[in-house]
Order: sequence, then C-alpha cells, then structure tokens
Amino acid sequence: MDTLERLRELHPDGAARLAHLNTVASGVTDPQLLALCVTCADTMLQGASYDIPSELDAREVAALEFTEQFVTSVGDVSDEQVQALLEHLSPEELYGFIGALYVREMTRRVELVAGRVLR
Repeated sequence: MDTLERLRELHPDGAARLAHLNTVASGVTDPQLLALCVTCADTMLQGASYDIPSELDAREVAALEFTEQFVTSVGDVSDEQVQALLEHLSPEELYGFIGALYVREMTRRVELVAGRVLR
C-alpha cells in the first residue's frame, strides 16, 4: 500500500480534498512546466541537488530557479525571480503556476513525512 492509499484509509475526507486540490492544480497551469518543476522540487525534497539542464529555454529556467528557491525558503523568493517569470507568464498565469506548484510540493512533503510515520 502506498502512502497516499494509507492516508485515504486513515483520513478519507482529508485525502479526498488533497486529491481534489491536485486535480485542480494540474489544470491551472502548463502541465509540462509544472511537471518539470515538480521533478525539481521532488529531487530537492529528497535531499539531492537538482541540476538545471542546459537545453531548457528561458521560461523553463526561470521557473526552475523560482522552484529551487520556493522549496528551499519560500519567504526568500526574490523580486528578480518573480520578474523573470513575468517575462514569460501573465500575472494570472504566474498566480496559477505558484498555486499549482504549492499544492504539488505540499503533497509531496506530506507523502515523504507520512511515508516515515505510517510504516
């Protein structure tokens, strides 16, 4: 049984709400950009460093640099990192991206911690 299945068993309402948030999050931003950033976040949350691939475009690099800071210390996201994203996303798109990233990153944190607690 995986961690989210165990959470569904222990707290069905909370797990259902978390699943719903993830479904909504996937629909409010570019799914490929989100997947790239979730891979980065997941790598970092597992204690490894994430190397930004050299073949990415400026939009992807800006999103990954934002993600790295978001995962490390969200309160220290810089104006420059936000502006770099605004060069490629509208304010509404940026809001959707940040919300989706938050939901996916938070879910992964829950999975990682619950995986250790619910053995």
